[in-house]
Amino acid sequence: MKINRNIYLGLIFLMVGTSFVVSSCTSESEVVIEKKPLREVTIITDKSDEWKFGNQAYKHADNIVGFGPRPAQSKALEKTRQYIQSELEKRSWSVKRQSFVADTSFGKYQFVNLIARYVPEGKDLNTVWRSEHRGVVGAHIDTKKIPGLNYVGAVDAAGSVGQLIEMADFMGKHAPSMAAEIELVFFDGEEALGKNMFYKSAGKDGLYGSHYYALNRNRKREFGIILDLLGQKNQKVKVPSDSPAFLYKDLMEIAGRHGVSENFGKASFPILDDHVPLSIFGTPSIDIIAEFSSDDGWWHQKGDTMDQLSVEQLGVSLRVAIDLVATQLEK
Repeated sequence: MKINRNIYLGLIFLMVGTSFVVSSCTSESEVVIEKKPLREVTIITDKSDEWKFGNQAYKHADNIVGFGPRPAQSKALEKTRQYIQSELEKRSWSVKRQSFVADTSFGKYQFVNLIARYVPEGKDLNTVWRSEHRGVVGAHIDTKKIPGLNYVGAVDAAGSVGQLIEMADFMGKHAPSMAAEIELVFFDGEEALGKNMFYKSAGKDGLYGSHYYALNRNRKREFGIILDLLGQKNQKVKVPSDSPAFLYKDLMEIAGRHGVSENFGKASFPILDDHVPLSIFGTPSIDIIAEFSSDDGWWHQKGDTMDQLSVEQLGVSLRVAIDLVATQLEK
């Protein structure tokens, strides 16, 4: 039987308490975004026959895993941020740090998200950062701290971070006008500091970075896409059961166009991940996440190393994700 991480079986409640009060937020069930009918699925990843999808993502993941475990406040996590910023800036993306301190059950913790915007040729940075963006695409950079275990998190989630860097490279080169309409976010603090993640009226443990980002950069964008646990050799993508219908429909049409629809589908339950705060605070978001099980020997276990990742499968889910972004931007 599959044991899925942080299945959120109850209703999603707005955060309350001293640091969580917000007067203008919207519950996930109230988010209504009107969409034009999809006339034809957009496939921009066919623009470059020579692009070997997944190669860059794998190399980035390997470099990140080489830093070691990346729990909150660790030196390895800071090295990861520096690496991501350097790689993005080489590809004409500007990166800002979003630093904050959160009160947790384990004391005060410092977290740092990275936010990136594409800089078209001839545009100054102030103009870029002032301009509106229509969508947000994210992945988390931290690993769970597990006592007694050197947990390096190749699948969870260095592979997805690598995919996001490769997406930035591809879109900057082959769809720069689209790149300029999205914001990339590398979330800190996705993992719970304690044993289990929770996010409800009584408080939270985990999703620190995405909660802070959604609350403090509270623009009601048209869509959000989160990448997580992607690239495993036998990956089966199962998005949360409560995913926005328009995003799920487009996802499955794109997967069908790529001939991989049998590897994509919907879970029978909601999933607690970084898409949840985005949706609560007004951006309808989908979590492109693969199935995982504690029986597989890698999820939050010593087996989550680079030999779990496949260049091919990183490329499959990356192509679908890029084309899902493009489809939303062409509406």
